[in-house]
Amino acid sequence: MNLGRRVLIKIDGGSGRLDYDDMLIELNALGAYLYLTIPKATHVSQETDRNYGPFKTFLRKNLQILTAQLKRDYQNSTDPNKKSLILNRSHYPILLSGRPADPENGVEALEPAFARAFSRENNLRAWEQCGAVPLTRVLLHHPQVRVDVDVGAKNDLKTMNVSNSAAANKLIEKGYNGNVFLKKVKQNPEPVVQVKVTSQDEKIEALAKEGVNIRNIHVLIGTGCPQAEEVLRAREFAARNEKFVKDQKNADALALLKQNEVKAKEYLEKNIFNSSSYPTLIKWKVGPEEFKRKKSVR
Repeated sequence: MNLGRRVLIKIDGGSGRLDYDDMLIELNALGAYLYLTIPKATHVSQETDRNYGPFKTFLRKNLQILTAQLKRDYQNSTDPNKKSLILNRSHYPILLSGRPADPENGVEALEPAFARAFSRENNLRAWEQCGAVPLTRVLLHHPQVRVDVDVGAKNDLKTMNVSNSAAANKLIEKGYNGNVFLKKVKQNPEPVVQVKVTSQDEKIEALAKEGVNIRNIHVLIGTGCPQAEEVLRAREFAARNEKFVKDQKNADALALLKQNEVKAKEYLEKNIFNSSSYPTLIKWKVGPEEFKRKKSVR
């Protein structure tokens, strides 16, 4: 990759795309930015799929014209050894690129199917509809993309399920097959709440706390795309925080052991041996784990 150049790599936003630190480090070093699209929206996020509708229309029209011409040529031929004309690879260029009309020889024009469907204007329109150029999250508003419903709204999911069940049961009481209309909308255990972060440090701490995945990136960052450096820093922050918590627990455990040791030596110096001192003395002698094991066996 040339120095000074930047490359944006757009991939689908499925799970596991951010689990490879080595890959993110290498991409970051090469000047490549990884952009994740909306998860579970591949069926509407493919740019070229939007061009294939017009392309198939032009191609189908060209096929009809060309097959009709081949049929006429076969019927009008006076050659006794004539053979039926069929489409083959030699027809691909004119089917895709088109041809001009030739009225004198009875040749109809064919549309340049590929050039028309994949023109600059159509490509830019398709990319914009998919949120590619400009880079947006416009697919969140696509009717075929499921979005989380605000459970605090007036017609929340619970109300929808209750209303649907009541209506279906009413039909069943009237003698109709109400089970056909009985549906249950799946409800997330917790609503997705947008959390606003104003600085890079807050963003990193939030990702470290909640975990680096597609859902949390959308909740914490919104429509933006985190840089590889931020993802790596968030993971490092989470690892260091986990080590700090573990070290703190070990320090607290050592402090308790020290307190128990001081108390046990105090009992020995004062020759105090009774039911109150025995647990402390035994724990100091055999250690807390062995003391706990023997206590549980007993």
